[in-house]
Parts: sequence; C-alpha cells; structure tokens
Amino acid sequence: MSVRKRVIALVSAVAVTTGGGVTYFLTQSGRVAELVPVAVGPGFSGVDPGPATRDLMAIFDPSQPPLVSGTITSLEEAASRVPYPLYRPNLGDGTEPEVWITSTNDDSGVTYDAALRYGSILVLTYGRWPSGVDPAESYTRSAAEWKAGYVTTIEGNPAWVVPANDQGPGDPPVSVVHVAIGDVEVTLLGQMSVDELVVAAQTLHA
Repeated sequence: MSVRKRVIALVSAVAVTTGGGVTYFLTQSGRVAELVPVAVGPGFSGVDPGPATRDLMAIFDPSQPPLVSGTITSLEEAASRVPYPLYRPNLGDGTEPEVWITSTNDDSGVTYDAALRYGSILVLTYGRWPSGVDPAESYTRSAAEWKAGYVTTIEGNPAWVVPANDQGPGDPPVSVVHVAIGDVEVTLLGQMSVDELVVAAQTLHA
C-alpha cells in the first residue's frame, strides 16, 4: 500500500504531528487545528487550508468527533481497516477508549485512519512513516525548526515531546508526545502534565 499523504498548512503553524497519517497543526496562538487529507509526507510542504479548520480542543469534546468526518466503531473493526497497529496506553484505571475511523480515497483506493479518545483528557492519532525516513532525524529537525519541545526516546523508540505552554500561555494548549514505533507514528495529545503524558506513552502496546 502506498504511503498515505497529507497536506496541512496554516500561516505560522506549529506542527503537533509529523508522520504520514492524521495531522494536526496549531496556530501560534495554539487555538486552531486543521486536518486536511491531501498529499505530502512528514511535516508540511504546501498550503491547502480546506474546510476542516476548528478549535483543537474540539477533539476532547464528547459531542464532537476527534476526526473530521469520523465515525465511531469498535476496536476490532478499526484494527481490521487501518494499515497499522493501534498502539494504545495502559492508563491503569481500566478506561476503554472511544474508537473512531475516517476514510479517504487516494491513488491506492479507500484508506482508513483511526483515533482513540479517552474521556476528555487524552486523544491518540496515528500515521505511517514513508520508507527511508528516519523518525529521529525528522523529530530533531522539526524540534529545531519550530523551537518546540525536546527529542528523546520512549521505551527505546524515537520521540518528540512538546509540553503544554511550551511557547507561552496556551501555546500549545495541551501536552503532545509523538513516538515512532517502527514505521508507525503515535501522537498523544493530553490535557495533563507532560510527565503524565510521557508515562502514558511508555505503556503503549498493540
């Protein structure tokens, strides 16, 4: 299957996910997120503002889908459709996530992406790294370019960690952890401290 490609672009945007799947960008005010399923690789390299601009915090709102045009489904159904393992955290309290999928058509036919939402505190999105792209190098470059967060490893996997308010109050408004497990990027967006979010990322399992 060909790499799922995306373009997300906002003027003066800060990337909060860099892989080839569902991608959110924040304005420097940290208030606007945009998800547009059209073509690029990691990071952004084009402008297509599209109709899907909304407040990032909407992804935590139980009355709204975490994925634009998404539908709720079972973990089993989502796992049978998306082209990557659905790594999920062990939160220690038995909380089961809402599971959402969305579909788009590209050159290879219909492809699916997924997101998991744990109440109003945690959302996970997923993507695939294109062949030949080094996640650690990409994270290092992105962190330097955006002057955001720090690059580390989580359970031996390359990771880019961006604390809430890293660039000022509300910028970004939530903590963000990107972690590359093989060719899969998992992005965790949490209304919690960055240390708590890193701990959640340490428990990711398929």
